[in-house]
Amino acid sequence: MTMRYSRRRADGITEYSDSAERLAAASDRELDAQAQGCFTVVGLVSGFVVALLLLHSYGNSWPKVVRFSLVIAAGIGGALLLRRWAGVIAFLVGLVLALGLLAGVAGLIWSAL
Repeated sequence: MTMRYSRRRADGITEYSDSAERLAAASDRELDAQAQGCFTVVGLVSGFVVALLLLHSYGNSWPKVVRFSLVIAAGIGGALLLRRWAGVIAFLVGLVLALGLLAGVAGLIWSAL
């Protein structure tokens, strides 16, 4: 008889597998999907905000249809861009935080000597 592994997904469904590696990979995929969703929302909002700020200062005389289309396109573009690069951005943010913590500890040690 083989060993069965199980875990509960975020949507409440219990998932079963014959290997722990497959279950860990499924958990990683689910976490990546959640991070991508978060970055998508941030990209959508930031795309809207950047487009509105730029159009407010440079595109006042443009037709309303063009301004509306540019705002929608910028929001979608920002969402797709951040969704695509979510893993890299999360890694870089973690790296910057770790290096900042390391620099802070090194600074404290340096000043104590």
